[in-house]
Amino acid sequence: MTSALADGVVIVDKRDNIEWWNRSAERQFDFTPQDLGRKLTNYIRHPRFVDYYESDCYDEPLELVSMRQEGQTLQFHIHRFGDGDRLVIARDITHIANLERMRKDFVANVSHELRTPLTVINGYLETLVDSAELSPAWNKPLDQMQGQTRRMTGLITDLLTLSRLETEDREAGQSPVALRPLLEQIVAEAKVLSGERAHIFEIKCEPRVELLGLENELRSAFANLIYNAVNYTGSGRKISVVVELKPVEVIVKVKDNGDGIDPRHLPRLTERFYRVDHGRSRETGGTGLGLSIVKHILLRHDADLRIRSKLKKGSVFACHFPIKRFVKNVGEH
Repeated sequence: MTSALADGVVIVDKRDNIEWWNRSAERQFDFTPQDLGRKLTNYIRHPRFVDYYESDCYDEPLELVSMRQEGQTLQFHIHRFGDGDRLVIARDITHIANLERMRKDFVANVSHELRTPLTVINGYLETLVDSAELSPAWNKPLDQMQGQTRRMTGLITDLLTLSRLETEDREAGQSPVALRPLLEQIVAEAKVLSGERAHIFEIKCEPRVELLGLENELRSAFANLIYNAVNYTGSGRKISVVVELKPVEVIVKVKDNGDGIDPRHLPRLTERFYRVDHGRSRETGGTGLGLSIVKHILLRHDADLRIRSKLKKGSVFACHFPIKRFVKNVGEH
């Protein structure tokens, strides 16, 4: 049965040597009888596959462009069994990958094309608003048109941000980012956003904590979470930003004591355009893409977002970074 599968299947022993493969794997990796007993990573040498194979963390599959067959995309699943043996499954997802690539290109291209006409429309609207000859009866319609133009511009900006996060090389330009000053800047901006609602802000972060990453992306992720807390927390309530240094991870938490979120919504919060309350989202001017952007930024930093919430008791949005991202300062013990 395994031999007849369309997916490539390889069995690797506890010493990482190839024990068996089916016909599909033979075609995918050009195996010959002489390859039995040799290390699998000698044949699949892509650095991302080697890291994935050696990580021993196989909760999520790995997608890679084949190094042997041009244009082919493979999805790898690894399962442990027996006495340290591993089952490696390589699924050809070229068709799905091509469709996903077309979707990304479509979103990016349409978003770019919409930017220019929106800029032109907004320019004319600003001219009309400043015109002394315009009847006061036009004030309200023009305000509404400007509001919708800004909303559309924000949506396009978020779509372009997601498109960039999905396609750019995540390794380029990473450097140590000091968290305390970054969070202080974001909170200062959040106080302006809060305005008359007078939220109470608190930051708990050691001055010397640094994370290896891209500062503009980390700023975007933390800002999205903190601004969300402002938008969805009642006036005068407390919003806390807490950084915890654990033995195996660094956690950045944004806590609020707002109305909370029904547990049935939590698994879908990071989906694009998913809204818990459509009416409330329109009031706050949200695009429905903020948490999706946060999720993609964290993935690019080997991190994940965990959400806890109780109705009437508030929410906690926690960014969990692996300890390898923590930059130990010289002089620390």
